[in-house]
Amino acid sequence: MWMALVLTAMFLPSPAHGQSYLSGFPDRSLKSAQETGFAVEGAATEGATEGAAEAGSSLRPIEELFIEVEDGNGQAVYHQLKERFERELLRAASSPGIDTAEFHSRYLLLLLKAGEGISQPEAQEHIARTFTEYYPDGDAFPQAFFYLNQALFQQGKPMEESFFFDEDALESLPSWMHSRYLRMLARSREREGKFAEAAGLLLKEMNGDYTLGQSTRTEVEELLERLPSPFEMMVFLEKYSAVGWLYEREPFLMAKTMINDGQLDQALLMLDKIRTDGMASSQADLKRLNDLKSEIVLRAATRPERIGVLLPLGSRSRLLRSLAEETLEGLRLAVQFPGGAPPRGASLSRLLGQDLPLGMETLRGGTTRPLEFELVVRDTSNDFKAAQRAVESLVLEEQVVAIIGPIARSESLGAIKKAEELGVPLISFSISIDLPPGSQFVFRHSKSMEEEIRDLVRYAMDYLHKKRFAILYPNDNYGRRMMDIFWRRVKEREGEVVAAAWFRPSSRRSGGAGQRVGFKEIFENFTGVDRPLQKEELELMEAVGDEKPDPIVDFDAIFIPVGPNGTSDLQLIAPYPVTVDAEKVQLLGTRFWNDPAVIVAGDGKLDGAVFVDAFDSSNTNPKVADFFTRHRTQFGHHDQYRPPSYYAGLGYDTANMLMNLLRKPGNRGRRPLRDALLKMEAYFGVTGWTRFMENGQAVKESMFFRIEENEIVRLIP
Repeated sequence: MWMALVLTAMFLPSPAHGQSYLSGFPDRSLKSAQETGFAVEGAATEGATEGAAEAGSSLRPIEELFIEVEDGNGQAVYHQLKERFERELLRAASSPGIDTAEFHSRYLLLLLKAGEGISQPEAQEHIARTFTEYYPDGDAFPQAFFYLNQALFQQGKPMEESFFFDEDALESLPSWMHSRYLRMLARSREREGKFAEAAGLLLKEMNGDYTLGQSTRTEVEELLERLPSPFEMMVFLEKYSAVGWLYEREPFLMAKTMINDGQLDQALLMLDKIRTDGMASSQADLKRLNDLKSEIVLRAATRPERIGVLLPLGSRSRLLRSLAEETLEGLRLAVQFPGGAPPRGASLSRLLGQDLPLGMETLRGGTTRPLEFELVVRDTSNDFKAAQRAVESLVLEEQVVAIIGPIARSESLGAIKKAEELGVPLISFSISIDLPPGSQFVFRHSKSMEEEIRDLVRYAMDYLHKKRFAILYPNDNYGRRMMDIFWRRVKEREGEVVAAAWFRPSSRRSGGAGQRVGFKEIFENFTGVDRPLQKEELELMEAVGDEKPDPIVDFDAIFIPVGPNGTSDLQLIAPYPVTVDAEKVQLLGTRFWNDPAVIVAGDGKLDGAVFVDAFDSSNTNPKVADFFTRHRTQFGHHDQYRPPSYYAGLGYDTANMLMNLLRKPGNRGRRPLRDALLKMEAYFGVTGWTRFMENGQAVKESMFFRIEENEIVRLIP
């Protein structure tokens, strides 16, 4: 029993793994592999084990492989060690003279050492976790715990703590492990926005008795300059008052945190004091002084009527260009009709021009003219560096008060990095980026993939009472990530994914939508129609005249996360469930199912499918109805006009939120506007209710819909 538990723990696959593929399609053995726990890449199969036993005389003794690892040659023998793991463990268990637990723990640790640098982090995590769970009081626990956290760090997961890994355990590590652990922990804390804690860990590595001292003053200073307030800086400097060079940098660090906190006048006074007191004693100090002054000038120079827009209008992707154009339509409607009516005396060309200095005019008597808002549009072409250049242009040249966009992941990553650096509020529409921890100016006005799938799984399991799922996903970045998130969410709620398969999405099929992509094989695989048969089953089939065995429909629902252009894929998929007696299985989808074209493509075969979205085009609320009317009036003359999409609604709502806040004089600066967004009461727009959390993520309502005959119907849980 103990041995079975160990083997299961060792080979239990992660959600994104554990799949064997034959000609591009997952084998039905996925289900049995999950149940037995022997489906991890590199694990010995039964046949391989028998073959190894037959060729036992040609294999190197396991102790020789162990010695190779201890001598630093582990990478050369890693795959041999992993392939022989099961057989050697069983051999040790049957040998009276071998302490199986000691052999097992030693084998695991050597696998971790040998896998350093060549094994996938997921595999290293599984091996290390097996060790730490079974041998928490073992002498090698600190090293195994180091490898566990290294694997977690490499995957972007939070590092873990353990009662068994105290200061003594940390100091027992070799110096290189000790240093790397502290530096990884510092970067992990940085990811969480805990900049003071991260800086403290680097100082510990820099000055430790058991470390290599690889950290630098520059690294520590860069972390400290990200602290949001002078108070946090004072607390840190008091804690590390014994570090002499920090005392010398205190004036510069305090000035920077004053800028971060919006205390620009106090920061200027501090910089003047640094100069007059002669504290800028080197060329580097003088340069830093000038850089900080430039940052103050930059943050103070703002045109509150100018809103920047970043969109991939020139992207090579036709789909992305279309989403950008739809977003721009919503933005223009909002600016053309702020508050539901055009501003007095404003013309369309004046409002939508990219170079018009409308500005805020001060009138006699100290009164002010209402802001006439202007969109300043820049094309990012879905390029990281182009997005950064566009942010610089909008801030330095156009002096915009805030930026809306971009949409895609790569361009958003570039834009948010530069926006944070320049201190300008940026509201991205990306559904896949993770907002930088500790960021002050970055927002996301879109439900993330994680939130969308979390809510869909909750609805499917709690309201539809589905527990066992299959996944059919497009083999692109979107599809793979959605599959991984869905699988993890199901597992978290103690459901089960019994099968998964990918297909080539229509956007990547050179032959167009009609090209054969193997959906027949996929559904037969899901239901075991193509399973290996015993002799008795073959005889029975022959007797009754069946060419194939009966399908086994042991799943309640199929999750199909098609992308933005997935209508043609759904058209191909729709006929197949009925061919394997799975027509009553619940189909689940994402926001890209919310398209009237899906109903046409499904031709009745997708009836009953349920999907999640944050946009209800059938909403009868006057604000939503007015938006649709204005959109048709403004753009209905275009060829092949389509009603406004979710992205048009996001653009419309985001622009209106910003304009509502900027109409109050106290919000007409980048930092005040940032603060106002965080404190904003829930805003009701055409995409539902919205408010922002402290980390800049929008909280938006998830809506659920079902396809019924020729309609998409809103469901109320």
